[in-house]
Amino acid sequence: MIPAFKYTGLGAVLFCLLLSACEESACDTSTRTAIQLKFYSRTTDSIPKDTVITLDLEGIYGIGREDSILFEGASVSLVTLPLPLEGDSCQFVMEFPTQSDTLTLTFDRQLRYISKGCGFVTWFTIRDATITENAVRNISIVEPSVTTSNEENIKLYF
Repeated sequence: MIPAFKYTGLGAVLFCLLLSACEESACDTSTRTAIQLKFYSRTTDSIPKDTVITLDLEGIYGIGREDSILFEGASVSLVTLPLPLEGDSCQFVMEFPTQSDTLTLTFDRQLRYISKGCGFVTWFTIRDATITENAVRNISIVEPSVTTSNEENIKLYF
């Protein structure tokens, strides 16, 4: 009788371990992907290297998007903008105190599996970035991959 109880107890422990392995896992990884733009002063004789600057930004809105107003008034040196899950391009209007610029982005999308708890996330690869060059003087893609790593993707020069 004791051996049967021993095997039954062992079976119950193994069953509990299997059940706990099937529980939903929590998502402890960021699943937010957003393009990060940072503002710079262009290198000149008096400024020996690209320098991050803080600017007054009145607002940013997406052209043709329901969530149009993405940012309203502040002094900032960087902004993060969500990319749409449909289509392969988007436009944002950036309003500065005296001028506005339109940023146009084209990109590819990739669906990535993170984990059972987190599910899938969309990563982007920037193919091209242009700007109207009113307040902004130049644009440079420094990291074309837009992932969950929260890295700087584009430099805007003023």
